[in-house]
Amino acid sequence: MIYIIDGCDPNNSNWMRYINCPNTVEQQNLQPIQYDRNMFYKTMRTIRPGEELFVYYGDDYARFLGIKPFSMNIIQKNIDDNHNINDND
Repeated sequence: MIYIIDGCDPNNSNWMRYINCPNTVEQQNLQPIQYDRNMFYKTMRTIRPGEELFVYYGDDYARFLGIKPFSMNIIQKNIDDNHNINDND
């Protein structure tokens, strides 16, 4: 881990303090992407105005938050979504 954001203090945090961990695969709408020492976030679907943003950082973090881990479900959902896109071509 290179960076950590402590979102408790609004004077020493950024927009990521408003991003929560989803409770289900379907709730996730952002995907974290690390490139070198930078973090980027890709939308997984259209985000409607006022919709809450959710990103899943992995099973260990989910356990820390008391959420049932579901990373394998995310992988399968991404595979299924890619197949559905390719089937419609």
